[in-house]
Amino acid sequence: MLALMACRHEPAPEEFALQAAKVYYEQLVNGDCESFVDGTLLGDTIAPTYRAQLVLNMKMYLEQQQEHGGITAVEALRAKCDTITLKGIKNREGQDSTIRVADAFLTLQYADSTREEIVVPMIEKAAIWYMR
Repeated sequence: MLALMACRHEPAPEEFALQAAKVYYEQLVNGDCESFVDGTLLGDTIAPTYRAQLVLNMKMYLEQQQEHGGITAVEALRAKCDTITLKGIKNREGQDSTIRVADAFLTLQYADSTREEIVVPMIEKAAIWYMR
């Protein structure tokens, strides 16, 4: 039992950021533009009119992708994570605060067999990864 527990693998922050980016883009591909916008940092705190514009922009983006037959799949490739130190902003222990950021690399597969690699900048807030 102890050996089994020792083998337990906790995913790295990169894996969480990569999977979050993939989920957000899968929501977009499935037409759920509202959830995609909610996946952006502060997406839930922006003015309703600005949020509506962002949702409309994502719908227009999906329409543009129809020139390749639309996006048919989202593939998670890799992510690179980093930590940023916020000098002068102290945490509970009195040390400079830090935040984790990542670049998540995805491949979008189109109906016409075209593939596009994109980079999704991510940021962690309260243990949840959001798009920047």
